[in-house]
Amino acid sequence: VGSAVTWTAFVDAMASPQGVSPATKAALAVVAGRCSIIAGAQVRSAATLGGNIVITRNCGFWSDWVPLLAALGAQVQGFENGTEFSADMMDFIQAQEPFKGLIVSVRIPAAADGILRSYRVSKRGRNAYALANAAFQATRTPNGAGTVQSCSLIFGGEKQKPMRLVNTEGALKSVSAKDVSQDADAVLAKLCSALQLDIASSGVYKATMKDQLARGFLTKFLVELYSDEVPHSWKSAAYSLHDAERRSCSDQRFPAPPKSLPEPLGLAMPKTTSIDQATGSSKYVDDMPRPHGLLLAALVLCPQANAVVSSIDTQVAKEILGVSFHSALTAADLRHAKVQMPEAKDWMVESIASATPKYKEEYDSGDYLLLPMGHPSQFAGQPVAVIISSGASPKL
Repeated sequence: VGSAVTWTAFVDAMASPQGVSPATKAALAVVAGRCSIIAGAQVRSAATLGGNIVITRNCGFWSDWVPLLAALGAQVQGFENGTEFSADMMDFIQAQEPFKGLIVSVRIPAAADGILRSYRVSKRGRNAYALANAAFQATRTPNGAGTVQSCSLIFGGEKQKPMRLVNTEGALKSVSAKDVSQDADAVLAKLCSALQLDIASSGVYKATMKDQLARGFLTKFLVELYSDEVPHSWKSAAYSLHDAERRSCSDQRFPAPPKSLPEPLGLAMPKTTSIDQATGSSKYVDDMPRPHGLLLAALVLCPQANAVVSSIDTQVAKEILGVSFHSALTAADLRHAKVQMPEAKDWMVESIASATPKYKEEYDSGDYLLLPMGHPSQFAGQPVAVIISSGASPKL
């Protein structure tokens, strides 16, 4: 697969591959299914395979793409310092020095008869990158023992490059269908002990939380791998609510443009950002230096509804921020205390607009920018003040 291929083009190609074995076709269908719901349509139509891999290595990006390809044994091919190279995906990602070359393509080998599954946790089921994800692939021996012949377990998460669960892979290879049938709980406990070693040895951010997430992924995979041997009460673990079909979603379809349109209307435009995206050198807002004199602000929120704030003590903020503390603003410092909404009669049914709430003498269509001192808060979390800091590295 070429490095300048976008997510959208990649999904289209993986959904209907030509001239591949049934096992490879099934594995690529899993890849296509996962990649089709990552990020938004605009991102999928612009982000490239090579760029995703490079920023995962150089910036620790939380990639959904890399674990899937790594579990399949993908190879990264390209040039660096004038020399052509070919490297295992995980070896390439885990390298510490920044990559300054060019990825040309990614080679995905033919898949063996087995199971490939992808799991993720994100803020939304669709159109969002994963906060934690995993791609597990395993092949069982064809004989009746059903021992795991080969496996590849890749886990990735927040503030962490994807990692290979080496100890867990070793423990899984010693599992047989008989072991699962006789004592599935003992098998899972053994795998989780190995998983804990993998997570702890990596020194990852929020290790305890990620250990629990990885255990959940591992349990789902064990149920898929030994669906006939696990207890019946385990069967529902294979179901992933995160991947449930959203009935509210629908496909957008647009009519083909008429052939009579004059050029350049209706013609594809050349992609001018391929090199930057394939090399990971595209610049985003977070990559830009902060301008001189930049101020950062954070809202101070009222913790309860119907609470009256009498004063704001800035001493704690000054102690935390130190020399970075700039100022603290309250409603009294603002030129306009409220944001005025349109008159109710302009957008409400007349009978509703004319109904004055019983707890107010008159309808108040304004919202406070900051809650004034002495006024009861309208809801929990209502902004009361703004703390402003300055400096190159404020702790706000």
